[in-house]
Amino acid sequence: QDGSGAVAHRPTGVFLQAASGCNLDCIMCVEHLRPPESKHGRDARFIDPRVMERITGELLTTSTTLHIGLGGEPTLAPDLIHVLREAHSLGQSVELTTNGTLLHRPGLARAVAECVRELRISIDAATAPTYEKIRQGSSWSRLRANLDLLARERAELGPESRLQLTLVFVAMRSNIDELSEFVRLARDVGAQAVRVQHLIPTTSEGAEEALALESGRYGRALVAARELAS
Repeated sequence: QDGSGAVAHRPTGVFLQAASGCNLDCIMCVEHLRPPESKHGRDARFIDPRVMERITGELLTTSTTLHIGLGGEPTLAPDLIHVLREAHSLGQSVELTTNGTLLHRPGLARAVAECVRELRISIDAATAPTYEKIRQGSSWSRLRANLDLLARERAELGPESRLQLTLVFVAMRSNIDELSEFVRLARDVGAQAVRVQHLIPTTSEGAEEALALESGRYGRALVAARELAS
């Protein structure tokens, strides 16, 4: 802010993009704007182990929080389990944002349960038709199986699991009437919180889904969901 070329200390929080692409093609996401040949993570690049080694040695020694998921789908990264365990061993409060579709990768759900402080899973629906319409390339049955797997891993760890699970819901015209049912889903899978946020239009489909002109409908759904959550 003062124009200086140096800071007084190293970062206390680090935001990391582990993958440059995503395995899904959600209608409201910038990923939806990719050319067809590069969608669904086909040309994704991942965090280089040498870069991660530098991050570990130069940043995680002074930081307290590591957030993984700044764009792309981090669970695509081949070395994610190693990154989670390394960060956890260094005392980081690890936050992970994911679409949850790849939690069945061998060992990943256990590593998440053991090493992540807050896991945010973006789902945006409470029924299979709505979910698969919004999150193209996804499978509702696979997602539910992954959520059940995560619940079992957390249960096996018992009090040792420090994970807080948050389900994320981007409010749209297509899904807003499922918000209360989304709260029930969160309860059923052992989530501690539901996070609702407005859609920021970046695609033509997203623009059509925005609730900006339906504030009353959004407000009624939010009130009902809050009452149910209580």
